[in-house]
Amino acid sequence: MVRLLLGATLAAGLLSLGINRLLHLRDQRQYMVDTEDAHMAARAHIVVVGGGLAGLAAAAEALRATAARTGVTVTLVEKEARAGGNSAKASSGINGAPTRTQLAQGIRDSVEAFARDTLASGRGRSSTALVGKLVNDSAQAVAWLQD
Repeated sequence: MVRLLLGATLAAGLLSLGINRLLHLRDQRQYMVDTEDAHMAARAHIVVVGGGLAGLAAAAEALRATAARTGVTVTLVEKEARAGGNSAKASSGINGAPTRTQLAQGIRDSVEAFARDTLASGRGRSSTALVGKLVNDSAQAVAWLQD
């Protein structure tokens, strides 16, 4: 079940870690004898704060990660009237290379070119390790959004 309450944004990866920890703790409690405790252990409520791209992705990942479990509720809280955050306002799109859209349209791009452009735009202030993570995971992240 998802509830949208229309903020800060949570990264989907960090939420996944929290979900796994929460479910582990919940599973540990299911072995308790007290029926009231057992009933409470069978329920979990995940709250995602921020309805931007990262928050929406985190909520979707929470649903995916808990789909086989009963009693899990995901609530997305957004301070604005509509979900989307700054991602909905971005007119430049989402960067990635090489994406399946680029490949289908014959656009030649590479992770190396993406990294070079990103580092150049940072004018020496970018973390090479973080840029590497960004560009190496970008095609997969764009595909996830498209799917």
